[in-house]
Amino acid sequence: MTLTDEQILDRIANVCVEALKVTRERVTRESRFKEDLGADSLDTIVLLMALEQEFKRPITDDEAGGLHSVNDAISLVKTMQAPVA
Repeated sequence: MTLTDEQILDRIANVCVEALKVTRERVTRESRFKEDLGADSLDTIVLLMALEQEFKRPITDDEAGGLHSVNDAISLVKTMQAPVA
């Protein structure tokens, strides 16, 4: 089953609320993990592990390096669920 952008956003927001201890209202598509949600380097690792668990797929170091915002995470999940040609 392919998730919609809104379903992906909702799941990522839930992960952010748990991992970063922020309110749901603070998590939007434009939210940046460090600048807007206050994630430090340890928080970022916890967040990555939680996203891996939520979406049942490891996130590579290259992919992790490109995750700066919720929108980046949505894009990554969309590519993770795309069919392999």
